[in-house]
Amino acid sequence: MAGRDLAPQPTLSRFEDAIGPKEFYSMAEVLALRVSERHAEPRF
Repeated sequence: MAGRDLAPQPTLSRFEDAIGPKEFYSMAEVLALRVSERHAEPRF
């Protein structure tokens, strides 16, 4: 990803430790919905 910095490992670890199972489940639902929407978009 040229020109874009990624989050450092300590930031990612804090994020992972800060959320619980309900938040993980909600994020998985949103991700699955977005993937299915993306695949439903017409391609030209």
